[in-house]
Amino acid sequence: MIPLFSANGHELISMNGKKSCFYQIIPSDMEGMAEFSKESIFNDLEKNLVGTEGEFKLYWLNGKLYLNAFSDMDISHGQIVPCDKPLEVFWEAHAREIHFYDNYLTCGDQFIKVLALSDFPSTLNLLDTLKWPDFVIMARKLEKTQAKNKINLKRKLHYSSLFKGMRDVESENAYNEAENMLDRITTGECALFQVEIFIVIKGKTKKKLDQNAKEAIEYFKGVDSKLIQEEKGLSHFYQALIPGV
Repeated sequence: MIPLFSANGHELISMNGKKSCFYQIIPSDMEGMAEFSKESIFNDLEKNLVGTEGEFKLYWLNGKLYLNAFSDMDISHGQIVPCDKPLEVFWEAHAREIHFYDNYLTCGDQFIKVLALSDFPSTLNLLDTLKWPDFVIMARKLEKTQAKNKINLKRKLHYSSLFKGMRDVESENAYNEAENMLDRITTGECALFQVEIFIVIKGKTKKKLDQNAKEAIEYFKGVDSKLIQEEKGLSHFYQALIPGV
C-alpha cells in the first residue's frame, strides 16, 4: 500500500493530511570553480535552510537531486523544477512489485537494503556526498525555543569544566561552541534541525547487494561514521522515505 492520499503531479497529500511538493534540483555548475566560490554557494544554501519552516526531504537518486518540501523553500543557486512523477522517480515504475524480506526488499528487478547513518562523519568536504550511493535526508527544523533549550542544556553540561583544576580543552571548546550557537540561534543566524540520513543500497542480485552494502559500510567506517542495517520494521522505515509521507 502506498501511504499517500493523493498524488497530483508534483503535489502530494499524505494519509494524515500533510501537503508537500516534489521538485528536481538542478544545481549550479561548480566544475572549475574556485574553492571560495563553492563555499559561498554552500553558505547561501545554509541561509536558505535557516529560513525554512517545518520539514523537508532531500533525495540523491541515480545521480540526480530531488527535494520534497512540506513548506515554502527558496534555493539561491541552481534551479528548482516541479517533478510530476515523484513516485516513479523513487520506485522507478515498480511501485506494485515491492516485497519485504528479513533485512532487504525487492522492487521490480532490484534488490535493496536501507542503511541508517547512526554516526555522522567527523568531517565532510564539499561535494563528498557525490561519492555516496543513493540516499535520503529527512530534516525537521526545531522551533527557536526548543533549539535554544537543547543548546543551553549542552552549554550547562560543559560549564563545570571551566572551574576544574586541570584544563579540559575539549569541554571548554564545546562550551564556547554552544555559547556561540546560542547567540546565533537567538538572532536568527542559524537554526537547529533534527536530521536522519538513510543510505539506499541496490544490486541486481542478492550477492551484488550484499557486496555493495559491505563496501558502503567500509567506506563510512573510513570517515569515522557508522551505518546500521535496518531489519526490524524495514517496511516502516522504507515507507517513511517515500515522497509526501
